[in-house]
Amino acid sequence: MTPRNTDTDGSRSWLERLDDADFSEGDEQIDAAVLEPPIDEADIPELCRLLHTDERPEIRRNAAKALGSLARSTQEYGAARILDELTKAVLKDGNETVRAEAINALYLHDRGQIDRLAETSCEAIGRDRDDIDPEAFFLQWLA
Repeated sequence: MTPRNTDTDGSRSWLERLDDADFSEGDEQIDAAVLEPPIDEADIPELCRLLHTDERPEIRRNAAKALGSLARSTQEYGAARILDELTKAVLKDGNETVRAEAINALYLHDRGQIDRLAETSCEAIGRDRDDIDPEAFFLQWLA
């Protein structure tokens, strides 16, 4: 995959800036400065890599947000991968802001995905852990 240059001087792609940027907690300037268009299906593999492997929650959160921005323009095969990767982030990421952005992105792609995620999680909790009430689990998890 050849990255597209989006800087005015043509030197770096937005993915390179996202991966290399330094962020502080609560830095909201990154939305406009780093995630500038165009973002398309060619960026899905890199966004998924960042979503799951970057150490910085801000990068993972912005990768989830970028994946959500592809909701209207993604072909079926790309959308399926995005839904799978976002679901993994919702279930496994240790940072609540990353999980929240992944949930928002899932909602943008398919509102029913949130219901399916909750049903699947509830079934797994009930099947795997007799000592945990699924309702109490979700109340704690959502808090």
